[in-house]
Amino acid sequence: MEERAGEVGRAVREAPHITEILNALPYGAGILDSRRRIVAANTALTRLFRRIEPANSVGFSPGELLGCIHATETPDGCGSSSFCKVCGLLTAVRDGTLGSEGVTREWRVTARDGDRLVPYDLQITASPFRFHGADFALVSILDVSGEKRRQALERIFFHDILNTAGGVKSLLEMLRHADTREEADVLRRELERAVETLLGEITTQRELSAAERGELAVHSVPVSALRLLRDAAELFFHHPVAEGKSIDILAESEEFILVVDEVLAKRILGNMLKNALEASQPGDRISLSCGKEGDRAFFTVHNPGFIDEHVALQIFQRSFSTKGGGRGLGTYGMKLLGETYLRGKVDFSSAPEGGTVFRLELPLEGGAP
Repeated sequence: MEERAGEVGRAVREAPHITEILNALPYGAGILDSRRRIVAANTALTRLFRRIEPANSVGFSPGELLGCIHATETPDGCGSSSFCKVCGLLTAVRDGTLGSEGVTREWRVTARDGDRLVPYDLQITASPFRFHGADFALVSILDVSGEKRRQALERIFFHDILNTAGGVKSLLEMLRHADTREEADVLRRELERAVETLLGEITTQRELSAAERGELAVHSVPVSALRLLRDAAELFFHHPVAEGKSIDILAESEEFILVVDEVLAKRILGNMLKNALEASQPGDRISLSCGKEGDRAFFTVHNPGFIDEHVALQIFQRSFSTKGGGRGLGTYGMKLLGETYLRGKVDFSSAPEGGTVFRLELPLEGGAP
């Protein structure tokens, strides 16, 4: 059967003018067989695949050539891991083959290039056809990473940061009309926190952009684990997202020193805490903890909410979000900073009865990338 499929694929590839037709298209295009293996590809498509020549891409899946982090997780390769259930390439080819018309899907891929994680935001269109009794799909793949990144930044700057700036303006107005010195002191503290939040949001985006370019500098210093937790918690005690919710550091949390970039570690923990608060309801309790396991430190943030499988499988992809268009940088940023730059691990677990726990694991002795 496999030999027969290979013969038909060769016949497609060698059909008159197929190479010329594919290369005449202004976007990446190729032909996949029923196993999502490349039968033919144009030069524009293979530029996405680390500049592999079209002839050398035959027999591979697009995920393998991009270096998708899930393509080698199981012995059966690309398309067989649990994460592949929500893969845009797989669903586009499957749905396109089942129907008579082409379908378009978003294809979000996190690839590995050496020690770096490389995110791709792609748009794939798959149109089915039959040739010599076998099923194939003509696919086009557009790289929309720049557009997605722009949308996300616009959302953050035009919505989140403008909201915070509006809060600063309101506090200044209230301070101007404060009746007592005590009231003015309270408003000044609120204003300081609001300005710190505003600067933090801007700095986070600058750091994330630098991290994606591979230009983020890491400055590791000895830091108290408990202080990292306390600083993250204090940042959100008076944040609007924490209204009606409690933030507690568990009593069993250990005090110890680790060597880490303090700013990046706080950024990750703060992001974990903010996500937990956003996923919680008034009256819920968010708990934080830290401890040591061998030569590793760990930090956890727990909330009582549950993340269903569809979301869980995509939660660390750059443009995926349950919060509407233009979001999705938070959990992705945790993964990028925590694993690529701090040499740690960022993961989570979620169950209906136990809630959700995000976990940051770091080497005690640090180490720059």
